[in-house]
Amino acid sequence: MTDKRITEEECEKQKRDITEIIELSKINGFRNMLRWARITRMKKISILRVNFSGTIGTLDGSDMNAIAEKISIELGNK
Repeated sequence: MTDKRITEEECEKQKRDITEIIELSKINGFRNMLRWARITRMKKISILRVNFSGTIGTLDGSDMNAIAEKISIELGNK
């Protein structure tokens, strides 16, 4: 870090260590770009408002698993 830059490895390590933020590579129906979600600011909504058969705004299962794991870590269940 002589030129005040961090290495890619250090960046990846810092991202892994942050439990409240998750990186989302793709949200279906939205323009492809890197997005971030803060799991501590998610709002609880009625199950009646969740459309699992829709194609817009849905996440892949791997992203949902990552969110569930981070929530578990944040709540101290892991």
